[in-house]
Amino acid sequence: MANSRQSDLVVSDIGNLDWSVENRLESLQSVFTYVTQMAIKQIDWYKQKKKTVRFLAKLFRAGTILITTIAALMPMFSDMVKIGGRPLDPVWASIALAIGAALVAADRFFGFSASWMRFIDSEIKIETILQDFQLDWEMQKAALKGELPGDTQIQEQLQKCRTLLNNVNDILTKESEQWQNDFRNTLKQIDKGVAR
Repeated sequence: MANSRQSDLVVSDIGNLDWSVENRLESLQSVFTYVTQMAIKQIDWYKQKKKTVRFLAKLFRAGTILITTIAALMPMFSDMVKIGGRPLDPVWASIALAIGAALVAADRFFGFSASWMRFIDSEIKIETILQDFQLDWEMQKAALKGELPGDTQIQEQLQKCRTLLNNVNDILTKESEQWQNDFRNTLKQIDKGVAR
C-alpha cells in the first residue's frame, strides 16, 4: 500500500532564489514555506490513506470476530436450529472457522491492519518534527529582534530546513521498508502453509 505513494504525491520545485542581501529574507521564507509544505503534504497523504485502510482493517477484523463467534456457537445450537426439519449440520462450524481464518489471512496479505498502524505512527512522527521545526524557526526569528539575519543565521536556518526534509524522508523510508518486510513475511507464511 505504501508504494503507491509515488503516484499520489507531486514533488514541487523550490524555484530560483535570490540570496543577495536585500532578498535573502524573502528567499529564506520561500525555503521555509517549501519544506513545511512538503512535510504537510506527507501528513495529509497519511491522513487520507489511513481512512481507507482503517475501514478495511475494522471490516475484516469485525468480520473475523463475528464469524468465529458464530462458529463457536453453532455446535451448541445445532439441535435447536432446524433447517428443513433437520438439525444444523456441525460442518457449518468448520466452514465458518475457515471463513474467519481466510479473513485474517486476507487482512495480513493486503496489510490493512498493519498499514493503519504504520500510517498513524508515521503521521504522528512527521507532525511532531514539523511542530518542533516551526517553533524552533520562530525562536530564531525572535532572537533576531527584527534585524535581518546574517550569513551565519541564514546557514543555520537552511541547515534546519535540510534536517527537516531528511527527517521526513527517513520516516517515509522506514515506513516503506516496514511495509516491504511485512509483505515478505506474509508471503513466507502463505508459502509455508501451501507447502504443508
